[in-house]
Amino acid sequence: MRLMAAAVDVAIDLAAIAAVMGLFFGLVLRRAPMGAGPLLLGGFYLLAGLVLLRTGLEIALVPLGFEMAVALTGTGGDGSGVALVRLLLFVGLIGFATALIEPALTAMAERTEAVSGGAIRARPFRAVVAAGVGAGLALGAARIHAGIAFEEFLAVMVAAIAALSWGAPKTIRPIAYDSGAVATSLAVVPLVAALGIGIAGALPGRSPLADGFGMVTGALLLPVIAVLLYARLQLWRAAHAQGGGKADAVQVDTGAGDR
Repeated sequence: MRLMAAAVDVAIDLAAIAAVMGLFFGLVLRRAPMGAGPLLLGGFYLLAGLVLLRTGLEIALVPLGFEMAVALTGTGGDGSGVALVRLLLFVGLIGFATALIEPALTAMAERTEAVSGGAIRARPFRAVVAAGVGAGLALGAARIHAGIAFEEFLAVMVAAIAALSWGAPKTIRPIAYDSGAVATSLAVVPLVAALGIGIAGALPGRSPLADGFGMVTGALLLPVIAVLLYARLQLWRAAHAQGGGKADAVQVDTGAGDR
């Protein structure tokens, strides 16, 4: 029954996409799309994959993440308090690992490598973005633990993005801004919600509704910071490899000085 319900939900979602594509092919382009064979086969693979992924998250990964978050706060056992280091380590690592399997991030990384002619490699890009997701979740968990207001947390991250964007390569900035959004999609968001609610619900004086949500924002914005930092590191390494006298030339070629 769970698979059937997920299949119905996914089919409805995909039907909206198919309707828009069909409408534009018929009324705007006035031609038939690609052959029926690839369309049907690709549609079946897409439907089956999304159904299995969604069901697997609901059955195993999300409940497991919730249980682990509750247990690591200490209240699931003897109520002795929060093992903060272990909690942050778990949240950060599970965020990193989950982001690596995010289908949208994988697709974006491969497309970015193709469009850049190999200048931006898919695997390092995915690793940097996934590291940003993990760091964002760890900081979000630390915020809940410390009782820091979400507005203050958000202001610091936005200020950091603005500062790092100033002088960053113009070819990297749009990719960096999109990286957080594609990394927080089908796989990451359900797990993040479970972690946040589990942590907030297990801590005394915290509200699952008021404090448990907001971790997605950290997972959304920290990858932007990670990619911008990675771009600056690559600029520094290129300038260092070519000699200090050529640092300005490197910045011009990559568009680092473009505002």
